[in-house]
Amino acid sequence: LLRPLVSDQNAPPSMVALFGRAAAEAQDDESFRWWLSKTDADVREYSEYWAAIGAFLIGERRFKEAIRALGEAIARDPTDLRSLSRLRQAFLVLEDEERAQQFFERWTEIRESLRANNLVAAKQPPDLMAIGQLEARLNDLGRPLEALLWKAVQQYYAEAPLAEKQQVSQQRQQLVANGNPFPSTKEDRKS
Repeated sequence: LLRPLVSDQNAPPSMVALFGRAAAEAQDDESFRWWLSKTDADVREYSEYWAAIGAFLIGERRFKEAIRALGEAIARDPTDLRSLSRLRQAFLVLEDEERAQQFFERWTEIRESLRANNLVAAKQPPDLMAIGQLEARLNDLGRPLEALLWKAVQQYYAEAPLAEKQQVSQQRQQLVANGNPFPSTKEDRKS
């Protein structure tokens, strides 16, 4: 379905990257190699490109190279569970159990935050406990601004007193003023 668009160079770079990931996940080496010849610098900006390269290299048992590619994927999309899992696998094969454990822990944290997010989305209005779980998971992941925003959502649905809402607003403003509302690239790569 995507191949004609990729072949004719009519697909946006994000779609080209996705095609490569699909080929790598399907372990379709012929399509993967064909796809790789169609990529350019714009495609390499997407996490899907690097995840595809990493998956292919894992299949080729080129683990050190795979680690670099998967690290690029994670730097672009820290929630990519498959790439986190593959990083763990590569480090286990290379007998670096400490790093493998770090990626397993990161995988677990991300999975739990996604589960909490799904719990919030499952009900309308959202369940207040589920919002609290999501807030806690985001804090665990070093994402304080997002955690505070979910706390504000929780306060809205709980009809919290104005003083509590103002306190969260002040915390948000302070976080932004300090210049660290989002994790840095280094923090995202700490695993």
